[in-house]
Amino acid sequence: MNRNVAMKRLLAVLALVFVLSGCTTIKGWFGSKTDDKKATEPAELTDITPSVKVTKLWSANAGKGEGRLGLQQGPAVADGRVYAAAVEGGVRAFDLQTGKQVWEYEPEKRRGDAPGSSSGQVADEPAAGEEETKAAKRARKEAAKLAKKAAKRKIEWRFSGGPGAGDGLVAIGTLDGQVIALDASSGTEKWRAKVSSEVITAPVIGQGLVLVRTNDGRVTALDAGNGERRWFYASELPSLTVRGNAPVTIGPGVAFVGNDDGTLSALSLADGREVWGQAIGAPEGRTELDRMADVDGAPVLDGTTVYATSFKKQTMALEGPSGRPLWRKDNGGAGGLGVTSSLVVVSDPAGTVWGLDRFSGSATWSNPALARRSLTGPSIQGDYAVVGDLDGYVHWMKLDTGEFAARERAGGDPIRAKPVVVDGILLVQNVDGQITAFGLQ
Repeated sequence: MNRNVAMKRLLAVLALVFVLSGCTTIKGWFGSKTDDKKATEPAELTDITPSVKVTKLWSANAGKGEGRLGLQQGPAVADGRVYAAAVEGGVRAFDLQTGKQVWEYEPEKRRGDAPGSSSGQVADEPAAGEEETKAAKRARKEAAKLAKKAAKRKIEWRFSGGPGAGDGLVAIGTLDGQVIALDASSGTEKWRAKVSSEVITAPVIGQGLVLVRTNDGRVTALDAGNGERRWFYASELPSLTVRGNAPVTIGPGVAFVGNDDGTLSALSLADGREVWGQAIGAPEGRTELDRMADVDGAPVLDGTTVYATSFKKQTMALEGPSGRPLWRKDNGGAGGLGVTSSLVVVSDPAGTVWGLDRFSGSATWSNPALARRSLTGPSIQGDYAVVGDLDGYVHWMKLDTGEFAARERAGGDPIRAKPVVVDGILLVQNVDGQITAFGLQ
């Protein structure tokens, strides 16, 4: 009799647990390896009915070597030419309309003078005080392997971060902390300069300066004419950061810089003095991973308003002259943003793309169908927001609804850099160095 009572009580408890668990099966109590694996895999792409015709205009190759270094090399466009670089492959210029190569720059090759052979700062060990993640460790080992390979093949420079172009110059940084400036029309080398650490984002050229963001938190201003240092600005690095740096955005007499601690700084172009600083993503949380709040996408200056977004999934609009916040919303990511006359478009770390009202920041639409696909920051091409993903797919979404309008593939390798749109042509570069140009019809 006591045994029957005990059995009834056990069945009652099991029934209660079953109800409280939301009708989960007993197998589910212990977790399904298949379900857990599926929950972490990139979302599968579903068929769409295109509503706009996308035309592949041309493709070209800038070189190779990016591999698992975590770089986000993308092309730069100025005066009808596309400038691109790769870890192995030099710097190349292409015609924007046809993709025809105009010139190629390969620096002098000298055995025994490969990048990293004389400087241990770059990829050989983590910076002082910086915790090394598994991904960073893989990137460091990959960089060391490339250094040995470069020495054997007499490759002197390993270009990284992509080129910057403007004012008749093309500037490119290296993993060894070198900056090389080229004549934009011919590819002739004009000068070289040394900065404090590896350069993994494109230099920015304007108002007589070449601004270089390095991986140790510094911004160095070099004279565009001769490469001499004018000033530098240093920000403190958190112990754990996202692999990547925000390109500098130049405004009238000021440069806007996204920092690894989640802040945005406005610097005087005259002397590098900080005019104001503002937190975009608050580095809050119990662990270093929780506190990661990097601003790794280039801020966008539209009129007098600056827009910036952070890895902490926070996006802000600020007054450019004063830094006064206009609005802040909990949608965003480290990859940057696209701005239209009515919308700010961002992609968050989970893979959801958001359309935010430009004037209030309220969410107009969201598209979560690209979850865990490691999206780039969005760019704007016509009436569409465009992102690239980890499998080399490029996705077009309607600006008014966020619905998919088209999808094309630009090779099979990941696209990490935000697409570039100039004169209605969209350009993407994958980690294998392939550049693809798309137009809309």
